[in-house]
Amino acid sequence: ANRAQLEQLRHVGPPLAAAILATRDKDGNFKDWADLMARVRGIRAAKAGKLSEAGLTVGGAPYAAPPK
Repeated sequence: ANRAQLEQLRHVGPPLAAAILATRDKDGNFKDWADLMARVRGIRAAKAGKLSEAGLTVGGAPYAAPPK
């Protein structure tokens, strides 16, 4: 996704979109949601769930919370 596409998603503002893109540009594509959450500050399980509900996928997959 590009900046405009990310910013169209609910719960993604300009700072988060910039952080996602900067991290991806610096270190490469995200392998999965766990990789995204480890590398982008401020994205944890609750936020990942909201982003997934808004349509964000990582590697084509929606977020699936790990079993408790």
